[in-house]
Amino acid sequence: MKIESPDRIHTTGSRTSCQKKRAAIGLLVLPLVLLIGLPLLRSARFNTRDGRDSVMGIVEGGELAKARVVIPVGGADFNTPMRMIDMGESRKLNGPWGVIEASPITIQAPTPMCIFNASDRSDLIWNLSVSNRADVKLLLEESGLGRIQVEELLSRALWNNDSIQWTIKPTPDFAFELNPAIRGRLFSRLSRFANNERISYPLVYYQGEVAGWIDGGNLRPETIALMKKLLYPKTGGVALSDFELLLSRMTDPREVVQLRKTLSRTRSLALTIAIGYHEDIEGVADYWGVGDHRFLVEPRLRAVSLKSGGGNLDVIHLLPRFARSRLDTFAYRGEYVAGKGLEYDCIWTAMNFFNEVPDVRFATGNRVELAESMSVEIPAPTQFGDLVFLLDKKKLNVLHSCNYIGANIVFTKNGNTPFAPFVFAYIQDVLDIYGIADAADVVYRRLSNSGPTQDFKMVAVDGEQVSSEFVSLAQ
Repeated sequence: MKIESPDRIHTTGSRTSCQKKRAAIGLLVLPLVLLIGLPLLRSARFNTRDGRDSVMGIVEGGELAKARVVIPVGGADFNTPMRMIDMGESRKLNGPWGVIEASPITIQAPTPMCIFNASDRSDLIWNLSVSNRADVKLLLEESGLGRIQVEELLSRALWNNDSIQWTIKPTPDFAFELNPAIRGRLFSRLSRFANNERISYPLVYYQGEVAGWIDGGNLRPETIALMKKLLYPKTGGVALSDFELLLSRMTDPREVVQLRKTLSRTRSLALTIAIGYHEDIEGVADYWGVGDHRFLVEPRLRAVSLKSGGGNLDVIHLLPRFARSRLDTFAYRGEYVAGKGLEYDCIWTAMNFFNEVPDVRFATGNRVELAESMSVEIPAPTQFGDLVFLLDKKKLNVLHSCNYIGANIVFTKNGNTPFAPFVFAYIQDVLDIYGIADAADVVYRRLSNSGPTQDFKMVAVDGEQVSSEFVSLAQ
């Protein structure tokens, strides 16, 4: 007689004796599973980027970047953004850094950061650093504007003695009806001038992501239609600069918060390193363990290699404290309040990469000269944390700076506002964001002394000795 496996027996009436035995066994086993499993779950804790405990769910088989869920103990706060997984294509990238799996994700600012204050509203102003009205007219014409449009803008052009610039205040109707291609050419020119921050640092979204970015924001169709009018082409995707215009057409505070959340969405990368069981991690530890940083990374790499079957380690656990505590977050409110008048921009971010606490010198007016005095030029980035500088054609101005991670990926903060988060990005995507007419050269540098910049006790800047003894801003 052929005996069927219990899980192949089908009954339509009462349970069979076999099934009853299985149910009884299940009732006995369940308490044992709970007794053993719950303590293990409670012990499965890692330090997150801001030092707090979090429960981390891990899925084997290279899916850590896509399946990780981080829930801060005690709930989310101002510095904990939503980290949404984008199920786009992930890449595996081999090199001296090991085997990195990079998966695209999107982060979004937390609600408290998006609450609107009346003082946040500002007029739409374009600033032009040109000599006379004739130069203003020429720039507008070269952007492709028609004669009537040029005349309307010239009638609104005024000389500002304070900023030593020409200023133009276009009407909202004029700005909304501007042709996208013309807007792109005009803003490319305006981005060269000071005091055009939103134009110089627009929100950039890549082709194929625009629909999910806008339509997934729970905004009214009327608001979405207005937003799409303000989009203009930029290398690799589309950009949005005129946030004030959208605010001028909105009256519901709740939708303003939702709009700010939508506009804050920024692309990042979730990075993990695949490590095999008993794999020799010396070479990988050499790459990530620059200077004394090896004392942090080697134990973490080895712990995964000693795990049965190996596993995946999130790269956030290999970052120095400054970068680790900020990755995929928006700016700390306390830093901007305490450091009013300072520039918490890309240079401040890049030069503080290896620091335990931020060096406030890199938020001051001479930060570029200071950065140059502490680093040396190199032909290419080959070491974790190397500096990447984007310069204008004349090599007189730094347009952007960031840190090389590996596999053509950088750690970057694209802008000096609190709404510019700290993210991982492919270096080509960063070049596309800053792909304006002036961006022509990329220069690579490396800190002369790998490690915290506070180790540079005295630094000459403009002929004077600047002490680092009292320049660190405690977190």
